[in-house]
Amino acid sequence: MNQPRPPFERTELVDKPGIVGAKWWQSALADESTKVARRSALRSIVIAGGVLAGFGAMVAMCAKSISGGSPSSTSSGGFQLDPSEATESRKGSLDVQRDFGWNFGAYDEALVFDGASLQPFDPTAAATLIEAMRPARVDLRPFYLPTLFDAPYATPREMAKIDPVQVAKWKPLAKSGIGPIRTPAMDLAYEKGRALAGLFDALKANGGSARDANAGILVDLPGPEALAFAAGAASVFDPVVLFDNWPHPRGVVRAHETLGAALFYQPLFEKERASAPKTAKGKPPLFVLDRRRLTAYTDDASQFDNRFVAKLPSPAAAMSALGVQRLLYVVPTEADAVVESDDLNDDFLLYASGGVDVRALSSELLQKPAGGSEVFYGGTSASHTSFFLDYPWAKPPRPATSRLAQNRGKDYKAAPRATPYSTGATTGSVARQRPATFSTVPVIVAVGTGIVLGSRYTRSGSWNRSSGGGWAS
Repeated sequence: MNQPRPPFERTELVDKPGIVGAKWWQSALADESTKVARRSALRSIVIAGGVLAGFGAMVAMCAKSISGGSPSSTSSGGFQLDPSEATESRKGSLDVQRDFGWNFGAYDEALVFDGASLQPFDPTAAATLIEAMRPARVDLRPFYLPTLFDAPYATPREMAKIDPVQVAKWKPLAKSGIGPIRTPAMDLAYEKGRALAGLFDALKANGGSARDANAGILVDLPGPEALAFAAGAASVFDPVVLFDNWPHPRGVVRAHETLGAALFYQPLFEKERASAPKTAKGKPPLFVLDRRRLTAYTDDASQFDNRFVAKLPSPAAAMSALGVQRLLYVVPTEADAVVESDDLNDDFLLYASGGVDVRALSSELLQKPAGGSEVFYGGTSASHTSFFLDYPWAKPPRPATSRLAQNRGKDYKAAPRATPYSTGATTGSVARQRPATFSTVPVIVAVGTGIVLGSRYTRSGSWNRSSGGGWAS
């Protein structure tokens, strides 16, 4: 015969800044007259709309953090949830942020800008960022990903399911410490973008234009530098931003820095966009990626997986339709110019099979001479126009009197590689792949309804399955 379950009993009072505990919930359990079976308690909370993004922290404490015991121990006074009531699942990171807030599971944690100079900021400017960053050319707009720029004023779609205590703490990203940033690395990247754009613009000297090379640029640098490079080149090229994530206080990808860089350059992008041609005969495209998008990590309890994969026009016919027969892949170092990021391998192979020539360029080759202030290809004015000898896509605007001793990227060719982000297929329609848990986060969900009860992790630890099969703190 099945034994009746003991009543649900509170064994620990949670009232610490590091643990997002709701006092109203604790008080209700303290009243002997309100004791009910734990299944009924959980069901009542869900029905009442008390489901919240930080519920995992509210009902589960990390025994290791509180008592020094093992994560699966319950001897410190923690309690278990029956697996039939709640279980762990993984949800898409961006979906969870859109439902429960950009800082899901970390409502009381601040963004950190290491080494960045924060500039004065009018938060309302972020409301126009999506439009400011939109490509001028109409045919480029379908490839623009405004995801990152949608974050500053986004309101959680499931706000009614968030604990009122947390709702009171929540602020839009635009009012949570975000603002324009500027770094020395951004300043240098901006100058490098200007120098490269100047090479293409100098084709006017032969009576032509930057479009004569039939070339586009793909900038694959760390987010803030990638945007700075694009800003420097924006007078000649039409930036197409491909940032497909949101910031998070524990984000694997430091997207808040990239957003800060966008806010810094927003006036420049707005000015260039307003004066640029809107037709396909306008500026050549410059695609912008955050090289940190695939950053590896190992700890779900301390990091939030806000990674993403590149989404370029594909196959080659799509790129060719944009006037791009040659693609210059700009990367940080000479070592990076030998092999592309894993998530670009399939696209580059398809480009090659479709007649689009892809070459790489290390941004290290865009340098200032000793004591100089202007950036040149190869580091000197004498070698600058040798760019079109290493990348023979147009006649040099003037003869070069010096050439680089080494440029590994000019001979770059994509080779088939099977990786967690690529198939290595050289033809046909390639289904993009990624690791099974990529860009997902562990959450606790109610069995039967699938409602997200909260983050599996908290500032003090994470939910863990107890030795008895239940969920323990």
